[in-house]
Amino acid sequence: MDAISAAAMRMLTQWVPPAQEEEVPGGCTVGRIRVLVRSFRTAHSLSDDLLGAASSALERVARHADNALDETFGLNAGSELAGSLEIQKSKFADQPEVLHRQRRIWAIWKPPGWTVSVSDNEEEMLPELLTHATGTPIQEWIMKEHGSSFKIANDATTSHGFVQRLDRQTSGILLWANCYSGYFAARLQFWIRNVRKKYLCVCHGHVSGKLRLLDGRLITVQGEGQSLQSEVAERGRIAYTEICDVGHLQCPKGHPFSIVELELHTGLLHQIRVHLSSRGHPLAGDFIYGSKSSTWCPRVFLHAWGTCIDIGDGPLDVQIPLPADLHRGLSILMPLHPNAKKLLQKWLCPQ
Repeated sequence: MDAISAAAMRMLTQWVPPAQEEEVPGGCTVGRIRVLVRSFRTAHSLSDDLLGAASSALERVARHADNALDETFGLNAGSELAGSLEIQKSKFADQPEVLHRQRRIWAIWKPPGWTVSVSDNEEEMLPELLTHATGTPIQEWIMKEHGSSFKIANDATTSHGFVQRLDRQTSGILLWANCYSGYFAARLQFWIRNVRKKYLCVCHGHVSGKLRLLDGRLITVQGEGQSLQSEVAERGRIAYTEICDVGHLQCPKGHPFSIVELELHTGLLHQIRVHLSSRGHPLAGDFIYGSKSSTWCPRVFLHAWGTCIDIGDGPLDVQIPLPADLHRGLSILMPLHPNAKKLLQKWLCPQ
């Protein structure tokens, strides 16, 4: 591993980005940097020196792209720091909006029903999935609202600046970079699993309070209607979902449910949904992975409520409460023990 690391560092140090992103025999591309960094991270052998060399190589790519901006675009246009926003439930709309700005990266509200197309990332959307995706593409909104100020918003090769994805029915926080420097810096943080991603879900059954880590390997398979799904399989990719807190609930018909706070350490297709379903706890409203009809639940009950990332400009730490539709659904459920009551109080009556 030391010999491979040394050879990789020489390659990264000597690499000059081509005029366009392309494969160069014996050379290096962003895709190869991704594979290299993720492989060493998975093997727990990613040294600070190798990480620094990879970061420097990506900075050279970003400088090349950002320096190509013509007079129509400005790297600093609209990139001033904005104060932390208090997002109330009443502010949530069916349109995306900017929650918080940093110089190079923004946090954006993604409503349910909007799709996010991210490629070549650990949080990967495969090309076949794009063909059959339904919903409103959030990249169209970013191009309309910010395409005149930020070149990356119009660039499909860099996912229009989005550095992560959420499922169509999942609501919550998305990270968007307004320049190539921010985009590659944020992607590197995802590759080395240095981004905190917090979720809230409600699932069927009573999840054991002793269950703390879901680590079933996942593969992507063809589902019904030519859509892509994931399933647990030994030959799959590594996936880690941490259960942080659990409360047992009951719906008005007496059926058992659980409210679960989670942290995502990897980001494979439908990871939370598959991990819990494989343990017999499909998410409420998730009919693809085994949920039964629940009149109180308007959609898949999954909300990305907290994200923290630092790409060198200081931490961007954003948290948002439940949107109105999930808030109404959760208010119908009844707690069965003190911890469940505490969690309901936390999410139904946020301070």
